[in-house]
Amino acid sequence: METTWKNASFIQLRGMFSFHRLIKSKRTRTRATRMYGLLLQSAASYLKRRYGDEIYAQICRDANIPPAGFSTHNKYSEKIMTEMGLVTAKVGFC
Repeated sequence: METTWKNASFIQLRGMFSFHRLIKSKRTRTRATRMYGLLLQSAASYLKRRYGDEIYAQICRDANIPPAGFSTHNKYSEKIMTEMGLVTAKVGFC
């Protein structure tokens, strides 16, 4: 079965976050990089479905991200995805 956001375990997602950090080139490390909100919204939707609104709200508070969600066409800092993964791990879901 193919892994999607709907059936991925958090360990698989954590691996994706780690891979995301590893693929940064020297050029992207020297300047702020941006990503579209579609990826962030997908991760947020997964966390809401998997752990519920209350836990997702706690993750948002701890990671300083907007609990209302992300606009799929706006650009956001790549650090948001990493922070979302790290805070989720700290909450105890790894």
